[in-house]
Amino acid sequence: MNKQMKDDVADLPDIVEAIIKGFSKLSAEEQVDVSARLNAVRLKCEKHNEAVKDTFKAKFKRKGGVVPGVAFEAVVSYGPVTRLDQKYLEVTHPEEFNDSLKASYQYRVDYKAR
Repeated sequence: MNKQMKDDVADLPDIVEAIIKGFSKLSAEEQVDVSARLNAVRLKCEKHNEAVKDTFKAKFKRKGGVVPGVAFEAVVSYGPVTRLDQKYLEVTHPEEFNDSLKASYQYRVDYKAR
């Protein structure tokens, strides 16, 4: 990693913290713009992070392992996970499935360019 990238990555937490600290002083219009830009960065980071994780998963092929970094390490683990099979429940016990559904309202905020 070159020095500029190393410095930029090291500075990121402080930059984000400064933005968050000053956020309450912004007007509503400025808060919308800053939030939209932060959201775009978050989405790019999530996409990048998933791609990197997929690379590590492929490297270990259904096994665990460690990918050492300079300051951090990625620990890859592989094991069983138990999840509720909602489709199976809906097909085999439709009445119980429908009785367990709960409708509620929630807010959703999306950002779009003007």
